[in-house]
Amino acid sequence: MNDKSKLLKIGLDIGDTVFNRTVPRITVDKGSAMQPCEGALEVISSLEALGHEFFVISKIGPGSEASVSLTMIYSGLVPKFVSPANVRFCYTRSDKGPILKSLGVDIHVDDRIEVLNAAHEAGIPHKILFVGIRDDRNETECPAINFEGVYIAKNWIEVKEIIEKISIS
Repeated sequence: MNDKSKLLKIGLDIGDTVFNRTVPRITVDKGSAMQPCEGALEVISSLEALGHEFFVISKIGPGSEASVSLTMIYSGLVPKFVSPANVRFCYTRSDKGPILKSLGVDIHVDDRIEVLNAAHEAGIPHKILFVGIRDDRNETECPAINFEGVYIAKNWIEVKEIIEKISIS
């Protein structure tokens, strides 16, 4: 990181962004955990080492907080790269926008356009649409985003490159 780089507060979605819900789960003590998306933890680690701060904002179903928490702890995401105090759960995707705003997040990474719309409405300046593992995305969805500050990433290397560009702009 150079002298002109800005440290960012980065919001992360969990399902199909940091962790892959479409592959078999790993059996761990007290349950099972989702497997990380390829490169996700390595990129988060490298960005956290530069001083960027990470937040998890996850939409969960009723009663699934424990299993999502287990996945984050088992993988080392929490507490190694994300402080437990920086984890927030909500029950609707539209709730993520106000949570991101209250945390002062500069950039949010998510696989859902609905969430990026909520982030935009909340004034979050930068949003990354992670399309890496979603095979149900309609190709016409991405160009339909009609506001500034949205980047599209096909993998975690692209996420890292986007964040690095934003930090020096």
